[in-house]
Parts: sequence; C-alpha cells; structure tokens
Amino acid sequence: GVAFGRIVQYQSFVMLWSTLAVLHMDRFEKEGRTADLWLTAVFLAGGLLAHYDAILVVPALLWLFFRRWRQHGVRWTAVFTAVLWGAGILLLFYLPFVSNPNFARTGTYLLRGRVGVNETTGVLSWSGPAVWQMITLYNSLYFVAGLGILVVLGCWRVWHRKEGETAVLLFLAPLIFYLFIVVDPRTHVYTFFPGAVLLASAGMDWLLGGVSRPGLRPWLVAGALAVWWFISAVYIFQIYIDNTPERVRTWAENRPSFFPTTWDEPPLYGLFGFPHHTGWRAAADWVPAAGLPYASNEEQEISAWYMAQALRTHCDNFETFILATNAQDELAYNADLLADMPVQQVVTVNGRSALKIYSRAGDPAGSPIEAADRVLWRSPAQVAPRQTGGQYPVHFTLGNGAVRLVGYDLDTRQAVPGGQVTVTLYWQALAPFAENYQVFTHLYDGEMRAQHDGAPECGIMPTTRWEPGQLIPDPHIMMIPLDTPPGEYPLSVGMYNLITEERLVVEETDQDTIELTAVTIQPGP
Repeated sequence: GVAFGRIVQYQSFVMLWSTLAVLHMDRFEKEGRTADLWLTAVFLAGGLLAHYDAILVVPALLWLFFRRWRQHGVRWTAVFTAVLWGAGILLLFYLPFVSNPNFARTGTYLLRGRVGVNETTGVLSWSGPAVWQMITLYNSLYFVAGLGILVVLGCWRVWHRKEGETAVLLFLAPLIFYLFIVVDPRTHVYTFFPGAVLLASAGMDWLLGGVSRPGLRPWLVAGALAVWWFISAVYIFQIYIDNTPERVRTWAENRPSFFPTTWDEPPLYGLFGFPHHTGWRAAADWVPAAGLPYASNEEQEISAWYMAQALRTHCDNFETFILATNAQDELAYNADLLADMPVQQVVTVNGRSALKIYSRAGDPAGSPIEAADRVLWRSPAQVAPRQTGGQYPVHFTLGNGAVRLVGYDLDTRQAVPGGQVTVTLYWQALAPFAENYQVFTHLYDGEMRAQHDGAPECGIMPTTRWEPGQLIPDPHIMMIPLDTPPGEYPLSVGMYNLITEERLVVEETDQDTIELTAVTIQPGP
C-alpha cells in the first residue's frame, strides 16, 4: 500500500474498485437488492478499465451470486440489466481499443511477454521463485511468514465454520493465476493480498478471541502480534520512507541488517514505489536551450518526464550528455565520446554526486547543484509528448498512409569538406509497421556527395516499435568527404525495406524520394 500509494498507476484503482464490487455482491447475496447488483457490475467494469487484474475477483463474485440464486432465486431481468451496465462501460473503451491496428501488438505482448505462451510452451508455468522474491522484497520475511500463519489459521476457521469461502476465492484465484499461468508476475502479486488479509483477519480474530477472558495466554498472543506488527513497520519505514540511503538501489551495501532474505539481490525489473532521487529536475532547470539535443545513459521514458520533453537524441549529435551515477534503467553509451567534453555541472542529492552534465561548450563545473529540495512538480502540458516537431514543417505521407514526415531540423554549422551535416527528421506514425524500414538521407546532385542510411534514431527505434500517433525525432549525421567541392546540393530523404531495397512511395508526389531543401557546402578552412 505504501509503495503503490506514491505512484500514479493502476494497482490502487484495481484494489479499490474490485473490493467495492465484492462488497456490493456480498450485500446482494444477503439482501437481494437490485441496486447492489448494478453497482457490482459498475465497479467491476471500472476495475477492468484500469487493468485486467480486476477479473481475478470474478470467481468470488460468481460464488456469492450462486449462493443468492440457490437460496432465494434471482430476478433475471435485473441480472441482464446489470450485465448491460457493465458491458456498456467496458465497450466505451475496449471497442475502439480492439479496433485499433495496434491491438495485435498488445495481445502478443501480453500472451508472450507476460504470460509466456508461445509455439514451444503450453499455458502452464511455474513462477513460485519470482512471486516469493517480490512479496519478500515489498514486505519483510517476518511479515510474510506471520501473514502466512494467520492465513492458514483463517482457512482452518473457514473450513470448520463453513463460511468465508469468498475470502478463500479472493486469495486463491490470483495466487494460482500468477503462480501457474503468468511467467513474469512482477508486482501483480498485489492481487492476492486482499484475500490474504481477509483470511488473516479471521485467523487473528480466532487468536484474540480469548483476550477478554482471564489468564496470561491471550495477552501473550496479543503481545506477540504487536511485536510482529512493529517489526514489520520498521522494515516498511527503512525501505520506503527513509531514502538516505536508497536501500533497494544499493542493496549489497545497505540492505536492512535485521531483516533476512532468501535471495541476494532484488529483481532487476518491475519495481515501483521505492524512493529514488536522481536530480533530473535540477538538470532540467540548468540545461539551456542551446545545450539541446541532450543524450543520457538513462532511458528516455524517465528523463523525458523530468526534462519536460526536451529534445533528446540517441545518436552522436548531442550537445549535452547527462550521465546518471545510478541510472534506474541504464542504457549503453560510448564513453569515448565524453573524453574531450568537460563536466560543466554536477548535480548532487543529499551531498552525493547524482548527475554529471557534459557539454561541448562552456567552462568546467563550478559549485555543484543540490537537488534534494528542488520542486518536483510538472504540469500535464509540460510532460505531454511532443505533437509537432522540427524547425521546418513539411507534410509528406509515405507507405500508403503508414507514416508522415511532419518536419525537420538542419544543422549546417560544420558543412565543409571533411565536416558533417546533421538533419533531424520528425516522423509521425499513422499505422503499425509489420516490417522494419531504413531511412536514407542523401546529398545528391547526380553524384552522391554525402549520405547516411540506417534505422531510425540510430537503431534505437525500429519502425516495428512505432505506435500510431507517436512522434519520432530521427537524427542522421552525413559525413562530407574531403574532396567534396563547395556548392549547393539537394537534400533528399525517404524510407526503404532493407531486405527488398524497395522504397516507400510518397503519396503527395508519387515519387520514392522527398527533396527537402538545398544544403550549401562552404569552402574548408
């Protein structure tokens, strides 16, 4: 709860809405009110709009519905109306979603990337070690062990009293799904904790049932539970609240000494909610417009948020390089490119070096910038993806409506023999690509004067990864041979299939080449 409460994601919504669905179905089972049945459908649909995890409460809902039908019967017109309510809410989103040409890619990701179904494997798998590692990272081993004991006691009580089967289904349905179906469960283990807590509360109620009676034993039980609760809270404080040091990021050096684990290092991927302060907002405030585009060893999804969508490149045309000391999702970079660039600024967090900002221009670093007290908020407009791009807007559609060139930037500051010309193309994807296409940029006047062919963004963003509506900045650096005579040369660009070498046709001109402008090559020094 602490982890998911500090991030903007679906988990809290799924738990809230699916729990409300179970609550109202339970009331319907007891009282038979049609309004509760309708609210169940509405809340279940709301949970499914957030994530498919919400469907894991359906077995519990069906059990409660079955109990009502078996004991008192149901009005099927009310049931049909409730189904219409839920289906109507879901169709508002899922109908256009399924109709989107990108839906097939999403389905492939879910089935192959997360569930693990492919041509050589079946549906069943075993993810016990991954589930165990995740739940004993987000909570202490003491808490998980104590919760497990209470769950067993709760199941025993359910068995003997012949009531509480709903809690068992809330616990077992997601547990079985993520243990035996999903090959990469990650933080989705949260789904079986609501059922586990309900069963544990039944076990705790049985243990504490004798506290009001005289004798020492009930009070010893209550004291043991209080100590267990306190120790578990200490772990939560150390992992989530105290961010000096950031224990999960530096596990080998700063793991909580009193809290053992059965594994040596936390999972590499799928961790959310842990404190991580790198100082990107300070870097965003410092890097001037003249220092763009920037590059970094941190993934773009992270840096783009804090840098307010400032122009970034994955190629060698960067003006600024921001080196994260402890990157969250580190990207490979060419350290040789930084050898001749001075460190123009250092960003610190609580006194430790967090970011080093290299710049092609400017003096070496002065006093470090402390980011610990920096304001972190951004407005929605500041973090929204770019919708327009390029100093020079254009409009060319290629590949039967697959992609549009909407603009370009041109850097001719080094346009001399032995120098280079950098053109950044801004592509807007209109439909998914089934194959990868290369981009060509040519200075061609009947003779090839300079060129660069390659996958978009220097291979980082192949066209099969493009999503409809996405804007892709695509830099290309054309090296100018030393023997190139000064003069003006047409700049032409386009796309082609690397295997067949067939170019995409431009709809506006019915040609396979886009002539953008003329580039002047100046005499050398």
